[in-house]
Amino acid sequence: MGMRCIRLLHSYKVAVEFLVTLFLLLLRFDGCQASSSSSPTTTTHRCVEEERRALLQLRDSFNFPNGHALSYWVGDDCCKWKGVECDLFSSTSRVISIDISYERQSEQGTWYPNATLFTEFKQLQTLDLSGNKISGWINVQALCQLHNLKELWVGGNNLGDDGLPWCLGRSLPFLEEVSLWGNNRGPSGIF
Repeated sequence: MGMRCIRLLHSYKVAVEFLVTLFLLLLRFDGCQASSSSSPTTTTHRCVEEERRALLQLRDSFNFPNGHALSYWVGDDCCKWKGVECDLFSSTSRVISIDISYERQSEQGTWYPNATLFTEFKQLQTLDLSGNKISGWINVQALCQLHNLKELWVGGNNLGDDGLPWCLGRSLPFLEEVSLWGNNRGPSGIF
């Protein structure tokens, strides 16, 4: 009978510790929400307004002249948009990943994105533009300003040897992977 009481007390203690820990985590999470809402450019786990506007400019460029891709990019919180991931563990909720692979409609023809559209994303780590009929860039050197970029996916496009700037290998210290499969690249690399 004594061992049974000890086991029950131990089970009770474990349950109480779990509930206290859960309660403290909930309080901490609520505190994070309250403190982040004081910033003028962000709200509780919502994207930065400048980045939301930049995404909408990217969508407009992507759809030129008559496309309708990314039509689900609506609303105030771009962190909830398909293909967009934000760092919800920081106080700024900055965009860290953009995946718009295989979204451009074939009838739109080739796309020449303005690389400066991506420079608004100060914490961007992953950019996937695979399969979107990219044949070149406007202001390609701007890609070298994405200092936090770890992964760049531009496979399945129509980029030639001058499709990416030479500065990528020198200017992006965190760059770990560049996917160029299915492009018209010659034997000279970019690095």
